[in-house]
Amino acid sequence: LNIEYTFMQKMDKYAEFPNLCFVDTLDNINALNYEGKQNKIFGLTTENTERINRQNSRKISVIIGNPPYNTKQVNENENNKNRVYPEIAERIKNTFVKNSTAQKTAMYDMYVHFYRWAMDRINKNGIIAFITNRSFIDAKSFDGFRKAIQEEFSHCYIIDLGGNIRDNYGKKGSKIANVFNIQVGVAIMLLIKKEKHKGNCFINYFALPAEYTKEEKLDWLYSTKLEEVEFVNICPDDENFWINLPEKNDWENLIPVCSKNNIEKSIFHLSSNGIQTNRDEWVYDFNRENLENKVKFFCEFYENEMKRWNESDKTEKINNFVDRKIKFTSELEAYLMKNSEIKFDSANIVESLYRPFVKKYLYFAPKMVHRIYQNRKIWGFRNQFE
Repeated sequence: LNIEYTFMQKMDKYAEFPNLCFVDTLDNINALNYEGKQNKIFGLTTENTERINRQNSRKISVIIGNPPYNTKQVNENENNKNRVYPEIAERIKNTFVKNSTAQKTAMYDMYVHFYRWAMDRINKNGIIAFITNRSFIDAKSFDGFRKAIQEEFSHCYIIDLGGNIRDNYGKKGSKIANVFNIQVGVAIMLLIKKEKHKGNCFINYFALPAEYTKEEKLDWLYSTKLEEVEFVNICPDDENFWINLPEKNDWENLIPVCSKNNIEKSIFHLSSNGIQTNRDEWVYDFNRENLENKVKFFCEFYENEMKRWNESDKTEKINNFVDRKIKFTSELEAYLMKNSEIKFDSANIVESLYRPFVKKYLYFAPKMVHRIYQNRKIWGFRNQFE
């Protein structure tokens, strides 16, 4: 619609853009043919469906976009989680994540989904041009992502606009400007794919001066042609770092404390995240009695919601039905739908290091703690949690 409207503004006449499609890009995997899976086309109208099918039958040489970049909702009670795209997520797992050595990954950010879709959709000769979160440039968790780019493309051009506001925290007198007035840094990346290219990917990098204001960055983008940008060629190291390369050391020759890729030769064979409650205010407290009262209220409220659900016609989606006063997570909603009870047990109250040097009481029970991970095995809690 913007294309049609912009054309009318510029040309003083209206012209239909016949390739406009109303469709969720990440759901439209027909052209990708992931393991033969074909989604049912949602077309609103027959004409729209025909347009989508026509587009899916064509080779695409250029993909341009500003995909959204947010990993997850800030708070469970927002009830506004990113949609799940299983086929794209599986491709991310089997490429970016598989090639990563990081213990923790941010690979399921939405803009990573769009990169994986575009990298699979582009023709054997083509260009991808995205403006996104800049974390892929130097974050450890993106090492598998960078490796995939090095393997799948012949040329890569990055314009680092900076603007990570979090870098400014605690630095008096320093100013960091963002072109979009958001918290995370921003970068433009152009990926070029050439079928006949042999050898390594040519990675070219340019960063705007950190002291530039928002207006100076936008002026530079407006006035500078791509061929005028003084790119620096990057030589990735063995661990797929592009910039700020770590100093060479003998770490690889030392015994790892823990390694998911070399478990038998590491000191610890078991590793885990800490517990993820998704409702800290309900399961932590400095005062044991306060914690008991909170958990009892939680259990009673949950039971009332389960009763209310069972008495309803169950046509409404569960995440919209429940009263989110007690911070319903997807897992807790699933328990409710299964009529799984939650009973208070004082034996589940344990002492926990909530933050460094901050000890609190914790109600440690699976249905109230969203993700327990491997902590039962690590800390030796009794079998009642199984």
